[in-house]
Amino acid sequence: MKSNPLLSNIEKIVFGLLILISLIVIVIYQGRIYIKDETIKNKIAGVKFNLPPEKIEGVKEYNDLIARLKRLDSFSKYEIYLARNGFLKYIKPVPEIPPFELKAVRKKYLDVEYRGFIESLSGTVAQLKVKNRSYFVKEGDEIDGYTVKKVCNDYMLIKDGAGVEYILPLGEKILSNDYEAALYVSKTHKTVKVKLGDIVNGFKVLDISPENVVLYNQTYNKKLIVEK
Repeated sequence: MKSNPLLSNIEKIVFGLLILISLIVIVIYQGRIYIKDETIKNKIAGVKFNLPPEKIEGVKEYNDLIARLKRLDSFSKYEIYLARNGFLKYIKPVPEIPPFELKAVRKKYLDVEYRGFIESLSGTVAQLKVKNRSYFVKEGDEIDGYTVKKVCNDYMLIKDGAGVEYILPLGEKILSNDYEAALYVSKTHKTVKVKLGDIVNGFKVLDISPENVVLYNQTYNKKLIVEK
């Protein structure tokens, strides 16, 4: 009896069909994955993702600035700006008005003046005005801290307690080595003349130079240097 070739190869046919079905399933599955992947790409194409902190523009400069401030300066001076409400209008603080303002500095006239002389048998007697009082003096006399070194008809030579000598022309005032200053006092809105040792608005004048005036308040142990 002649055998049927289809029956004799049934196992091969079934095996081949299984392989074909497997290939079809794999192709369909891969196609779905591809379509799904493309769909996901299309969905996220318009989405903007936040950059990591270190990639944000300006963050590095900000961190560098903070580190530099901490290293070079006290951060307390910036606290006033950090504490301010950022939603309120910024109003620049009004600068504090200085208590004194130096208007002018000039040399004082010496408080001694040669006013005249009288010649006698005992020598020349000079009239010397010291502050607001007149004296009759001769060479070698000491009056109110000044020593009369020489008396002539047209001038007199004197020396003060610090050893500084002055030539006093007859009838003329001369400038001393000391200064006086004109200070504007903010509290009283007045300008006053001061000299060394004066007290103005609770401050004592310690020094006067052509450039500044040095003041000191003993109660508050506060020193001020008022410059032009």
